Amino acid sequence: MNISGIDATQQLHQYQHQRGQGGGMGMGKIMQSLPLEERQALQEELQSLSDDQRKEVVSQLRELDPTTMDQEELLKTINSVLDQYREEPTTSSTDDGESTISTYA
Repeated sequence: MNISGIDATQQLHQYQHQRGQGGGMGMGKIMQSLPLEERQALQEELQSLSDDQRKEVVSQLRELDPTTMDQEELLKTINSVLDQYREEPTTSSTDDGESTISTYA
């Protein structure tokens, strides 16, 4: 399934819609419930995940019903789901063990 010009989230949504799969309100309703800036950030974050991770996240997000939440609650719930897949910071230290630097891998 390769549809040019459409991001992976939209492709997955279209594929599942065509197959009649999924519950909840679907990614389209969730995306429409978000401000443009948040929507773009979510799309970028989904694109940074592996295919398997993205499928798992989208599956969990599709179960949400944005009509029962305000925007802040919806964003917190989305971030809670994404937190499961975000990379943890790693810490490096020098030979003397005194300095540490946290970086995101």
